[in-house]
This record gives sequence, C-alpha cells and structure tokens, in this order.
Amino acid sequence: MAAAPAPTVTRASSWIILRLTGLVLSLMVLGHFALTHIVHDVAETDAAYVVDRLGDAIFVAWDGLMLWTAILHGATGVWIIIGEHAPRRAALWRQLVVATSLALAAVGSLVLVVA
Repeated sequence: MAAAPAPTVTRASSWIILRLTGLVLSLMVLGHFALTHIVHDVAETDAAYVVDRLGDAIFVAWDGLMLWTAILHGATGVWIIIGEHAPRRAALWRQLVVATSLALAAVGSLVLVVA
C-alpha cells in the first residue's frame, strides 16, 4: 500500500492566504496609522512614547501580529513568483524563502519582546 503524498501549497490556497493576509494587514495598518498619527499628536511622538507603547502587551501583540502577517503575505507572494518563474529550481528558492521569512520573524519578534 503506497503512502499518501505529502500535502502541498496549491495555487488556490496561496490565493486565499494572500487575500486574507492582505485584508488583515489593511485593517491593522489603518488602525496603526490612526492611532499613531490621528489619535496621538505626531509632534509629541518621541522615544519615550515608543517605549511606553512597547510596554503595553496589547501594542506588542498588535505589532507582532502585524509583523507576522506581513511576512506571511510577502513570503506567499514570493512563493507564487518562484513557482511561475523558476519551476526547475523552485525547491531550492522556496527553502530560502522559508528560512529568510523565519529569520525575519524571529528577529522582529525578539525586538518586540526585548524592547
């Protein structure tokens, strides 16, 4: 009895991921913009404001979710481009995309947690 093939990221699932992350990012970025540029006076934004903001768990979670969503959105887009333009070497390039995305997410999360 042959084993079932491993699931792969299909074009349809990539399309859905891009649309969902794009929608989430649109809402999160607009909320971020409204909070930092409309609710709070931009002239009063300084290092102390950023430190206070990163001391609040809600803002850290918001920024972390925005970071991870942006990385997932970008990596999915590059994943699709690699499949369309470099099909013979897609496995190598996609491994590089995954490694780079995870490294960026780890460094970004570390900065949010340590700050």
